[in-house]
Amino acid sequence: MATIGLVPRAGLGMAASRLSQAGRPARVTEALYCPPAVRDDPGLAAAVQQHVDEWAAGVHLAPGPASGLGRLVVLAHPDTNDVGRLAVAARLLAVGRVLAAAGLGADERDLVRRAPGPTDGADSPGAPPMPGTPGVAADAPDSPDSPSAAAEAATALTEALAEAAAEIYDGCDVPDDALPSRPDPARAGIADPALLSALAGVSALPASPYQVQRVRAECEALAAASGGGGGPRAPWEYLSLGHVNAYSPALAALDAVDGFELSASAAADPELRRAQRLAALAAALLHDIASPVPSGLTAAIARADGLPPGAAGRRAAQVHDESMRAFQHHAAQLAASADPATRRYLSGLWTWLGGHRTWHAVS
Repeated sequence: MATIGLVPRAGLGMAASRLSQAGRPARVTEALYCPPAVRDDPGLAAAVQQHVDEWAAGVHLAPGPASGLGRLVVLAHPDTNDVGRLAVAARLLAVGRVLAAAGLGADERDLVRRAPGPTDGADSPGAPPMPGTPGVAADAPDSPDSPSAAAEAATALTEALAEAAAEIYDGCDVPDDALPSRPDPARAGIADPALLSALAGVSALPASPYQVQRVRAECEALAAASGGGGGPRAPWEYLSLGHVNAYSPALAALDAVDGFELSASAAADPELRRAQRLAALAAALLHDIASPVPSGLTAAIARADGLPPGAAGRRAAQVHDESMRAFQHHAAQLAASADPATRRYLSGLWTWLGGHRTWHAVS
């Protein structure tokens, strides 16, 4: 089992380099502060993906939301080789994608299969956007920042990240029964069949009713937080919302997928929930940086500061590293006095982030 500790910078990217396919360079900068994956198993990933594809067709999801998730969950959950458990984890990731994308105004045709009309073509297989908005063109040339502008922008982003962390802390003090009883149909109605099926899969792992309810609460919070539709967002606004994102349901189900259970008191502890949300924020930021087209925070920085993609991506990478260190510091402090199940969960979050990073590098 992986442990939470300092990651040597010299080791970053080595696993991604070994795992990458010949001739396909890693898309994630090796300097990112994040662990490598513990294992990769393409055969197991293919078996999981087959299950996920069949499930997606059965609940009428388009191919995009489930694309590539078999390999991601194999990388992110090295403690289990069970295809069924891993398929449940992939379902939750797909549902998270749909909930987040629907809240951001994605075209329903990109999310849900439907019979083509008289003037329609085939549904697009492209993946829906994750939290964030498309920005400047990917082929814009880089240009150096002026020292004063760079310092001012860095200060603004640091303040925005601090505000996001404060919101994570404030939000975790809200009791679970204060969350909406079910997603707003106007925001997440198209995800209902997939959501119900994914939750049924969690219940059948087996998982306790409380574990299922924890995952359900994350889905409902994600749907509630995705309001406001699409459109440009300032970097500070993106960061303030980014900790409730497509990864939250899957991270809440980590113990159920890996075959153990957090106690009710541990799972409800605001300190543990803060660690979980910091991990979700770091995962969302890494997705933005790895995206071949600027999205999320990268696009927001490029738009707000008039930067080309490379410069905006470097600033987003700095924010990612700060969020990873915040998670690592908080998780390490919590683990020092935690029970074994909580320590295993925190270690699992660290391992999950490493698998997510490698998936972006080699997929």
